[in-house]
Amino acid sequence: MSGPAPWMVLGELDIAQNNQNLKGEYGRSLFDSRQRFAGSVTYAIPFARGFEGSSRALLDGWQFSALLAVNSSTPFTVYDSANVSLQAPHPGVSGMFGDRPNVAGNPNKGAPHKVAQWVSPSAFQRLDPVANAGQFGNEARNSVDGPAFGSLDASLDKSFAFGDKTKVQFRIEGFNVSNHVNFIPPVFDMNSPAFGQITEAQAPRVLQFALKIQR
Repeated sequence: MSGPAPWMVLGELDIAQNNQNLKGEYGRSLFDSRQRFAGSVTYAIPFARGFEGSSRALLDGWQFSALLAVNSSTPFTVYDSANVSLQAPHPGVSGMFGDRPNVAGNPNKGAPHKVAQWVSPSAFQRLDPVANAGQFGNEARNSVDGPAFGSLDASLDKSFAFGDKTKVQFRIEGFNVSNHVNFIPPVFDMNSPAFGQITEAQAPRVLQFALKIQR
């Protein structure tokens, strides 16, 4: 699947609803995650230190590292691309409008939080293109909680000496080694038939091998 457009970064429509009322853009930061934990560990594996000769050269000196990062949800903004406010398109983003709906209930309380329906449409009231033409909705920017995030990265490496000045490091790296699914925020355009559905996820488990020459 293709990624979000440049003015839609990880769930935020980076366009003011009303560029004549920037106070109306007050709201949560895109990175407003209320709980976050990050921890790392590095361990020099000692099991071959008593070995001799080629066995020690091959098996001693391995180092294991891991990084765990988890955080609670970050927010996103529900908007309506139908252009009820009748604004001209924003410069550089032809055809894109930042209109928002009215809030009809707490979009985060009792939300389904499922792939097929992350947020309920009943939490919002769409403005009617005819009856409400030229008006703006009252939804605040970044008022809806998106998915949380969790990832465990790990690496295993060893350096081999060649002469007095040259070392070759062999490294195995794993990103998101637990293959935990980290969802990207759902479709947040109320004008889309897929509104509220999660259609994308961040990268799954990735493994890579590397050799680095150090002189």
